Order: sequence, then structure tokens, then C-alpha cells
Amino acid sequence: MRKAVDGSCAVNVYSNELTITVHAQMLPGAVTGTTTICYDTDVPAFASTTPASGGNEVITYTWQYTTNMGAVPVMQTGQISADRIQQPTIRQI
Repeated sequence: MRKAVDGSCAVNVYSNELTITVHAQMLPGAVTGTTTICYDTDVPAFASTTPASGGNEVITYTWQYTTNMGAVPVMQTGQISADRIQQPTIRQI
């Protein structure tokens, strides 16, 4: 892409050129299914069954959870660069 400048007393002049990169659409992938755990036990790791893709392929995952599915607030575990997360032992009912 470049800019053309046209004046009434001069020929067209042009700016420098620049490149525009269009990345692929981001796709979220899918995570493993639901699980049942007991109070004060280790939580199994959650992982992607289908990895996220698209964009510039530099993907950061933010794992979110809630104690009342579908309700707010949704808490975040923080941003990580892995499509797998191991939560600590759950002691909240």
C-alpha cells in the first residue's frame, strides 16, 4: 500500500510502501470434558483436545473458572503459554 499525492501543477508523487499482513481467524479449540472430584483431593489436569489456532500462531491461554457454572464472576488463573493446566487441590465447596 502507498499514498499518491496529486497536485494541480505537478505530477503524482508517492510515499514509501508498507505491508499489511492479514492473519487467519482465531479458533478456540476444545478442552477435555467435565470431571467429578472429592473435597481435598487433587484435581486432574485439564488439557486441550483440539489446540487453539489462527492469528499469528503465538497463542496465550487464559484459563477461567467459576464456582457456579454460567454465573459471574469468572475468575482467571492467569495467562500461560500452555494448552494444559494443573489446578491445586480444591478445598472450597
